[in-house]
Amino acid sequence: MVGALRFFYLTVLNKRWRGHELPYPRKTVHLPVIWSPEEIASLIDAAPTPFYRTILMTELRQHYRRLQPKPTVWLFPGGTRHTADTPITEKVVWHACRRAAERCGVNKPLQVFA
Repeated sequence: MVGALRFFYLTVLNKRWRGHELPYPRKTVHLPVIWSPEEIASLIDAAPTPFYRTILMTELRQHYRRLQPKPTVWLFPGGTRHTADTPITEKVVWHACRRAAERCGVNKPLQVFA
């Protein structure tokens, strides 16, 4: 709305913009939904692949032992077979969490932080 008012004053009315006089609405603070330990356990158990399960649990030792060939640069290499010279993206982590949440059936919002 402020952008529209600014455009109206500057472009249409050709007047000075005094936006510092406008009251701005307060931002609403939303607290995250907290999952219970049982819901987290069901989320991890519902991971569709061992790779996604490792991302959710960060079981690094098991993940590294399972990788063939062993990564030389990234512990979580990107690519379809996880053998690329680049790391996985944040989207891969998001997909791991989202797919596991769908499979475990917990109907709570899921926030993934990078």
